[in-house]
Amino acid sequence: MKKATAFLFGMILLVIATGIVVIGGKTFDISRNFSVNSVIFQPADLSRDRIEKPIPLHVLSDDLIRNNLIKKFVHEYFYIIPDSNDMQRREKPDSALARMSDPSVFNEWKDKFAEDMENQAAQNIMRRVIVGNIVLPPSSEYFQVTYDLLTWDIANDITAAPQIQKNKTMSIRLEFEKGVRQKQTNGTFFDVKKYLSAGGDPATILKFRVVEVIVK
Repeated sequence: MKKATAFLFGMILLVIATGIVVIGGKTFDISRNFSVNSVIFQPADLSRDRIEKPIPLHVLSDDLIRNNLIKKFVHEYFYIIPDSNDMQRREKPDSALARMSDPSVFNEWKDKFAEDMENQAAQNIMRRVIVGNIVLPPSSEYFQVTYDLLTWDIANDITAAPQIQKNKTMSIRLEFEKGVRQKQTNGTFFDVKKYLSAGGDPATILKFRVVEVIVK
C-alpha cells in the first residue's frame, strides 16, 4: 500500500514538474513576441519629406524653392518609365512639364526628345535622373545644371546594372518669383485649392517658368 501511495505521489509530482516546464516554455516564447512602435524624427525643410504639418511657403528660402523646382523640371524633362501612357500624359498641354515651361521650351522638348522617349518606354526601358549642382555664374542669366542619367534596358530584373551617363549639363534660363500664381496662362483666375484637390502637381502652382533650355 505504501509503495502504491509513493508511486502515485511520484506520478503527481512528475505531472506537476512537466506542467511547470511547459508553462515556463510558453512564457519564454510569449516574452519574445513583442512589437516596436517606431518614432521618426525628420526635421526636413520640404513638406514632401516631413511627417508633420507642412512648413509655410514664406519660411523657406528663395534659393531652396527655386533649386527644387529646377530639379523637378529636369526630372520631368528626362525621366522614362516603362509605360507609354505616361509619355502620352506628359505631352499634353496641361502636364507638369508644360506648366513649368514656356510654350517654346515645351514644343522643343516634344520635337527633340519625346518621340525617342516614347520608343524607349515602349521597349520597357527605365531612366532615372539625379540632379547634382545648380550654379548661376556671375553676370549670367543661365543656371548651369549638372545631372546623371541611369538607364535600365532590362525590365523587371533587379540584378541588372544601369547604363550611367555622368556629369551631363544643361543651361536653363527661367523666370521665378516666390509665391503662388494667381492666374492661368490665358489670364483667367487660377483656383489653387480646386487644382490641388483634382490631383494637380503642387510644383506647378508656383511662379516658376523655364523660358530657354540648352542641352549640352
